[in-house]
Amino acid sequence: MYLVIKIRKMVEGKENKAKKPFDLAQGKQKSKKEEKKQEARSKKQDKVLEDKDKAKKTKTKSQLLPRAQVKEKAKMKSQKQDNLFAVIKTGGKQYLVKEGDILEVEKLDEEEGKDINFDDVLLVFDEKDVKIGTPKVDGVKVKAKVLSQKKGEKLIVFKYKPKKRYRRKTGHRQKLTEVEIQKIEVK
Repeated sequence: MYLVIKIRKMVEGKENKAKKPFDLAQGKQKSKKEEKKQEARSKKQDKVLEDKDKAKKTKTKSQLLPRAQVKEKAKMKSQKQDNLFAVIKTGGKQYLVKEGDILEVEKLDEEEGKDINFDDVLLVFDEKDVKIGTPKVDGVKVKAKVLSQKKGEKLIVFKYKPKKRYRRKTGHRQKLTEVEIQKIEVK
């Protein structure tokens, strides 16, 4: 209550004693030292934020990680090519791909850097034409390059039966292959 009355008097101009800024959070006036400290802190924080922004803006392609460079090149390739899409089947799953795409598929027994062909092409289409397979499209291959072999995210499998003291906890990480689609060949 005292704080509200004091603020009203300051606003109305009846109390001229308040030469120092008033800190509402603590209910007391700040000294000059405290004001200078707070200004210095805010300047430091502003400087740190500016430096971070500059660092983000000044990153060049040579400073990017190798995988990021690969993805950057893939984006540029896909922008140049006409839009030819295909649906391929591998590892029991179907993927919609176009030239330059990078995707993670179930583990393939191939070495890094090796070229592979996906023959199970279920659908091919572009802006003009659509070819649907029964179940595969004849004469179409998707060429790809193996970028890396890796593991997926960790999954926790927890089995539980209430009131029986039965609990089993196991973990799982799926093995994946990272692949870059290089070309969709239509005969």
